[in-house]
Amino acid sequence: VPGVMTTGPHRPVILRVGGDFMEKCRPSDVRGPRRGRSSGKPAAASTTETIAMADPSAAERAYQRLKNDIVKGALPAGALDVRAIGDRLRMSVTPVREALARLNAERLVNLAPHQGYAVTAPSAQRLESLYDLAGLLVDACLERIKTAWAPKSAPGHALPAYGNYPDDMTALHREIAISQGNIELTEQIVALNDRLFLARRCEPQL
Repeated sequence: VPGVMTTGPHRPVILRVGGDFMEKCRPSDVRGPRRGRSSGKPAAASTTETIAMADPSAAERAYQRLKNDIVKGALPAGALDVRAIGDRLRMSVTPVREALARLNAERLVNLAPHQGYAVTAPSAQRLESLYDLAGLLVDACLERIKTAWAPKSAPGHALPAYGNYPDDMTALHREIAISQGNIELTEQIVALNDRLFLARRCEPQL
């Protein structure tokens, strides 16, 4: 049976007696269990709390998955259904929209007013411009490497067999760019190669 002992003005301390022990507790400690909560067990997280504890990397995972699907051709040209993508990736539309916004900035998708996001295939003129720009940037890198290192001419040798030509060319261009120590240059070359990836699949047959 609990009793009340006053230790100061307006500061009651309740003595809770149970079995062979007595302990002090605040008045709030002796209140009955709250609705929807079992005594002695933590309450289940609310919907709001569950959302707040959602995986913060969801947008990054959506970005990586969508980018890979677009670059590799698994996501063909056409309008994108944000809700359908969210269902497929088992996440809400919010991280999907964040991912698509990044891809739009990288020009891998297009955002049309009142129409939403879409994957667009580059025109022949656009492809020619992309190849031209990528070539100019890589040539500039190679010229700087040649000037700095002045390597001796090596004997001719056969080109190695490529396991996956588009991936290998993309990696080669990336390494050439990284060698310059210029972050902006590297990002530009990587972005250009992402947009050229599908076209590079046809290069071995040309």
